[in-house]
Amino acid sequence: MKKTFLFAAAFFFALCSPLLISCGDDDEPNSGGEEKPINEELLDPDASKKYLEEVGIEFLNKFKADDFRRYVDLFMEIYGIVGESDLETMEPWLEEFLEKTVSEEGNTSERTDVWSGDTWTYIYHYLYQDTKYLILASNLTGHWTLEDDEWTRTDADDLSATVTNAEGKKYALSLTTKGKVETVHFIDDEEGTDHMGMGIYDDETHTVTYEKQCDKFCYYVGVPEHLTLALTENGAKVAEWNIDVNLKDIKDSEFDLAKSSVSAKTTLTLDNGYSIKFEDFTYNNKKFASKAAILKKGEKLTEVAVTSDIRNMAHVTLPEFINMYDETEDAFESAETTAGAGLSIDVLGKVQLKGSVDDIAALMADTEAADDDDKDETKFKSDLEKINKHLDINLYYQGGNKKQATFLLQPIEYDLGRWMPEPAITFPDGSSYSMEVYFNEEDFKSLIKVAKQLRDDFYGLMGGEEEYVEEDI
Repeated sequence: MKKTFLFAAAFFFALCSPLLISCGDDDEPNSGGEEKPINEELLDPDASKKYLEEVGIEFLNKFKADDFRRYVDLFMEIYGIVGESDLETMEPWLEEFLEKTVSEEGNTSERTDVWSGDTWTYIYHYLYQDTKYLILASNLTGHWTLEDDEWTRTDADDLSATVTNAEGKKYALSLTTKGKVETVHFIDDEEGTDHMGMGIYDDETHTVTYEKQCDKFCYYVGVPEHLTLALTENGAKVAEWNIDVNLKDIKDSEFDLAKSSVSAKTTLTLDNGYSIKFEDFTYNNKKFASKAAILKKGEKLTEVAVTSDIRNMAHVTLPEFINMYDETEDAFESAETTAGAGLSIDVLGKVQLKGSVDDIAALMADTEAADDDDKDETKFKSDLEKINKHLDINLYYQGGNKKQATFLLQPIEYDLGRWMPEPAITFPDGSSYSMEVYFNEEDFKSLIKVAKQLRDDFYGLMGGEEEYVEEDI
């Protein structure tokens, strides 16, 4: 797609750059006298820098590496106990599970890819020997207990493994499922599709046909309505991951992107007060939406929400979408399946980034035009104006409705006579800065110092050496 990647990267950077700098210090950005709340007033560029840095420091200071030290130590302890045990006891049970996953063999299928060049057409015909695997949690059950380096198993409806450390603490990892199980054809893996060998040439039709015998492994997964993965210490929960899934309109185990739908939510909770929530995940042939949040002791630290309108979705199954065959790409391109899209990011309720694209298909068309016109200054700048009209990316403070800043793409000459887009930030007073100039190391040195220290703290937590030195700033 030529240089479309440059535009996509620039757009993504423009959309997400505030997250990098507004990601601790509770001081107000202004002092003295009676002042309006920040959500009711417009800050000038310098005041915005100060405010963004203060919020960024406050946000980073919410995370402490020592808060997670226990989990690293716990993982290493359990890993050591299990590593020293005799795992051969589990081999017959695992072999039985693997045997149960092979539900069907011997079927055949085929697929044809066609690629047209300037003068010749190339036809690739694949003949498959299919093997179907069905992975069900109901085939993975039993309570395992480690004693004297030996594993013993008792029958159960769920799965768990329990170990005991030298102090007598018992750690148990368990997997439980509930509700209806929907079988979904998830992904296919192919072998033998490389090296097609000699093709059959037809000079009259200007076609070359290749034919190849291949193996295809089709993986089906039984998706339960509810799944819980939990780790306990002497019966008390250390970590718990809950997943709820609702699938609809699945026919013959195939998730059709044009007909089927899914809604889901999941929460990962740690006993140190941190949690990660994915809420309102929804996909159907009209919309895609998802919302994720990080919380600490009930306080929402950050939230990210993504939405996209969908129209005329192509009839593509999940394996076709994941593998993205040639015909799958053609189906998506002809359908023009997406309309508009939106992204919002909230940090501590103090900084909000809200962005949207009115028409993705039109945006991509204008991006392609700018790709082609990168050597023509007048045309390139005109194309970039059209691209910016599709984008609406703004910065807000403390949940207010006043646009504190707007993000767009501006043209820059990166080589003699060649042009490319550069993310820029503009303010209500009419001033405009490139992202590199505005978010510079000098003005955000305190935030960078905190970020580097936090990075090194987590790196040290995992056994690495600290790298931060103040002279770097």
